[in-house]
Amino acid sequence: ARGGKLVMHGYTHQYDSMRNKNTGVSADDFEFWNAVANTPVTEDLVAGIIPLFSPWALGRLLAGLAEFKNNGYAKPFAWETPHYQASPLSTKAIPLAFNTTYQRAVYYTSDTPNFTATTGKDFSVGQFFPYVIRQDYYGQWNVPENLGNVEYNISAIDPFSNVTYTWQDICLNAQYATVVRDGFASFFFHPFWLESSLAPLVTTGFSDFKNIIQCITTLGYTWTDASTLAHP
Repeated sequence: ARGGKLVMHGYTHQYDSMRNKNTGVSADDFEFWNAVANTPVTEDLVAGIIPLFSPWALGRLLAGLAEFKNNGYAKPFAWETPHYQASPLSTKAIPLAFNTTYQRAVYYTSDTPNFTATTGKDFSVGQFFPYVIRQDYYGQWNVPENLGNVEYNISAIDPFSNVTYTWQDICLNAQYATVVRDGFASFFFHPFWLESSLAPLVTTGFSDFKNIIQCITTLGYTWTDASTLAHP
């Protein structure tokens, strides 16, 4: 009713029942990458055969879409990979279910990367862009998310949340992005930072959020609905 749009951020945002790499709890861990071993998930390969894409990953994408439909929601306008990282074969499955992604992305030097080879080992790199990517190597139409997100160190109650990333950092990134003609300044903000239960560790969530909005507006950006940048 207020104009919100849906993005599907994983199916369960976890991988089986293992800690991958934090708690194993839904919404906390990697889903399409074995972060413990730093390898693709074993389900990518079918009987030792390298497919064109991961049928296992596609199955999870379609299962997630079915959950939306069964609960009366329209199809999300975009996909966002949990923690931005999936194996190459899992990533190649995404365009088969979604015509748009809204995220940063990780790219590899092989569709079956091996980071431990003695010679010629593969490597990966995370990338983000201040403009729309109409088709990347994996076939994704990618809406940019290029400023990062606010983080507070709450390791006293959650040992896996020990990073500090301030609203000033977001603002500085937005300033850097102004050098790109017709570029975008896109960030996200976890709403749980507004919860009163986090006090006294976090008390400035709402004011920090407002500061980001004011900063980006002052820099001359025009706010727009991200879904309008989706694949037509």
